[in-house]
Amino acid sequence: MDSSEIENNQKNLKFFIIKYIFRLIHIVSFAFIFGNVSYDLFISRRVPINSQTSTSLQVEKQNKIYFGLTVAFYVLIILSGLINMIILVIEKKFVKDRNYNLWKYLLVIKTFVTIFLTPILDYFIELTTDEESAFTIALKIRFSFLLILTLISPFLRFLREYYLLSGDKGEIKNNK
Repeated sequence: MDSSEIENNQKNLKFFIIKYIFRLIHIVSFAFIFGNVSYDLFISRRVPINSQTSTSLQVEKQNKIYFGLTVAFYVLIILSGLINMIILVIEKKFVKDRNYNLWKYLLVIKTFVTIFLTPILDYFIELTTDEESAFTIALKIRFSFLLILTLISPFLRFLREYYLLSGDKGEIKNNK
């Protein structure tokens, strides 16, 4: 093995480790959020919405922890997804063709949908209805979109692995 092969193997190993760590963060965060939404929708809501009617400090503390963890995991999903996308683009230097553009736009849409599903969704729904109804409506919308994102993710990976071409600095090569 010459020094360029060793250097290339070290570079590939570094990319692999970084992608693995951020992918793991992405998956664990998504599992937390999707699991909580599914549980709250189909089993029972664990934390009461309106802690102002309750005098229990424990309920208020649970609400704050639940909200804090949810927001933290949404931030982790968004950041880890963006970092993974950037690392892939840097590592593979994809040819910028029609398939690449489709992949890129679907990832951007996926990112914006995830941003929309954060507590921002509750705020917009509360503009038109009361807090209790807003929570129920937001929960159903979140579940639907998280399910759609779950179905889109394997498609995006399939698209990337089978239809995107690695190129030299992303330039389109002439097919002769």
